[in-house]
Amino acid sequence: HIRTAEEVAAWKTIVDRVHAKGSVIYLQLWHMGRQTHSSFHPATGTIAAPSAIKMGGGQTKTAAKEHVEPETPTAMTEEEIRTTVADYAAAAKLAAEAGFDGVEVHSANGYLLDTFLQSSTNTRTDAYGGSPENRFRMLKEVLEAIIASDTVY
Repeated sequence: HIRTAEEVAAWKTIVDRVHAKGSVIYLQLWHMGRQTHSSFHPATGTIAAPSAIKMGGGQTKTAAKEHVEPETPTAMTEEEIRTTVADYAAAAKLAAEAGFDGVEVHSANGYLLDTFLQSSTNTRTDAYGGSPENRFRMLKEVLEAIIASDTVY
């Protein structure tokens, strides 16, 4: 996590130690999407994805580390997408404040951004679904928001 001043301070301690050894460190930004469990989101009790398509096979873990069947996610609204895009940009700014040398936007392995890219997990009919260009839209908006935030590394 990197959402609060306390988390920035904690990360800064780690980043400073890495830099003191002459190395660089990047923060990977990602969102678990439908691979998470609702117990990690007590405020809403839901998990987010481009479409309400349950993860197939396997299990997921609860906040109590119990293995359970995956849940069916809630399809994100366009407002939730905009909020999540802004969250990525805010996290990138906080990473810069903590002294990270850069960020990596994770968009693979079935996590949120990857599920927007895939036609099998994104069956939306709005501006975020359908064509490859539309399915790429959220990732593109995340990258543009980080660039527009004037975050300097």
